[in-house]
Amino acid sequence: MLQQIKTSIQILSSFNPSINPREKEIDPEIIFAETTKDWKTTISVEKIINVFFESLKLEPVIYADSIPTLDTLKKNRYKIAAMTDVATGMPDLMHKNYVTPLLPYFDLYVSSLSCGYKKPNPKGLQDICKHLKIPPENMVMTGDTSRDINAAKNIGCHSILINRSKRPAQDFGQDFTVTNAMEILKLIFKDNNL
Repeated sequence: MLQQIKTSIQILSSFNPSINPREKEIDPEIIFAETTKDWKTTISVEKIINVFFESLKLEPVIYADSIPTLDTLKKNRYKIAAMTDVATGMPDLMHKNYVTPLLPYFDLYVSSLSCGYKKPNPKGLQDICKHLKIPPENMVMTGDTSRDINAAKNIGCHSILINRSKRPAQDFGQDFTVTNAMEILKLIFKDNNL
C-alpha cells in the first residue's frame, strides 16, 4: 500500500505544471484516473477527487480592495472577465466556488479548464475578446504572476502586475505595476487608452 501511495504521488506530481511545464489543460478525471490506476478500489474517480481537495482545506483569499474595485468598474460600465488557471486536478466548479463573492461582477468567467489552456497561452483571453466583442488592444489583463503578464503580451493587450509583497516588483514586461487593486482605477480613469 505504501508503494502505491508513493507511485500515486509521483504520477500526480508529474501533472504539476510547475514541475513539468505545459499549457494544455488536462481534465481532472484523466489526472486522477491515471494517479489511481493501480488502486484496487471501487470508489469513483469523482469521489477521490472531492475527498482529495476537501482534505486540503483550501481557503480562498479575496483581498479587501478587490470587490470595491470591481464594483467601481461595473458601475462605470466596464466589461469585466476572469481568466484563471485551475489548480492541477481540481474540477472547474470546485475552483469557481472559491470565487463566488466575485462572480456577480464578472461578465464572463473563463478558466484553464473551460478554454483548454493554461496561461501564458492566450486562448482564454481570445475567448474573452470574442465573447465580449473587444479587440485585444482595448483590453487590460491584471494579474500577479509572470504567466498573467505573458498571456497579455501573447495576445497584445495591456498588462498590469499587482505586486502586494513588500519586495520590489519583478519586471515581466508589464505595462504598469500597482500594489493594490484600487490603484488600477487610477490608471484606467486617468488614461482612457487602457
